[in-house]
Amino acid sequence: MLEGLYLTSEAQSDRNRPAVARSTVADVLWSLVLPWSGEYADANGGRVVLEMIDPDRGAVLIKREVEGDGSKTWIESVGVIFQGTSMETVLDPAEGRIIGSHSGDEICFSDHQGTVWRRLSVSGSSSSSSTAMERESAAKEVLRLVLTQVLLSLRWEPTFLGLGIGKAKAGDLVAIDAARRPLLSFLLRYAMGTRDLTFISEIYWSLWCLSQDYLDPSRTAYDKARWVMVNALEGNIEFWDSVRGIQLDAWASRSTAKLLECNE
Repeated sequence: MLEGLYLTSEAQSDRNRPAVARSTVADVLWSLVLPWSGEYADANGGRVVLEMIDPDRGAVLIKREVEGDGSKTWIESVGVIFQGTSMETVLDPAEGRIIGSHSGDEICFSDHQGTVWRRLSVSGSSSSSSTAMERESAAKEVLRLVLTQVLLSLRWEPTFLGLGIGKAKAGDLVAIDAARRPLLSFLLRYAMGTRDLTFISEIYWSLWCLSQDYLDPSRTAYDKARWVMVNALEGNIEFWDSVRGIQLDAWASRSTAKLLECNE
């Protein structure tokens, strides 16, 4: 991961740098804090098992338990995980490709049935709550160890802001392209998704400190990142994937804004 941050800083192409940061840093962090592999249950009580088959490309094997003719069978398909919290797959050939969004406890799909898979266990660990808590705690500690380096690397990301793709209008919402700003998108989307006020505070004050180094010609990048963070917490920022033209984690900004209101 640290090597990935180094490669990001050394990249000479503004076009290649986001791809390097996403594949060597952001995707690694997402896989650490939000593992997809494991066992889930659908609305009918059927089991769903997800197994990573190519972590580098985000390919995951999906096994679904279905009933037919009085017996249970397994249907296999393949999904592609992108931007950490989203997966593209086909559940019904007649409907075609759909997007599933992972919120940590469940995966919600954009199909006409509103399919939801609720997590039962994480692959590679027991189903006990203590084991799950230990794994989550370890992931947070690793993230905090590299947080300063990730924040410093925001200087290499473009600081411009654009309007949302298709939906956001001028004067309404501002959109951040996760494909162009993978590091900032990871930090803010993860913070809003977990609603960890301690982690949110750490990011905010770290960005403030970095922006106060008047010997750093790139310090304005941290001020702009802090502005994005404040507006994202207020629900005024949309995160988009320009490659697929979809909005990411629409539920996260709304729930975080409500949480902050309750803590005022």
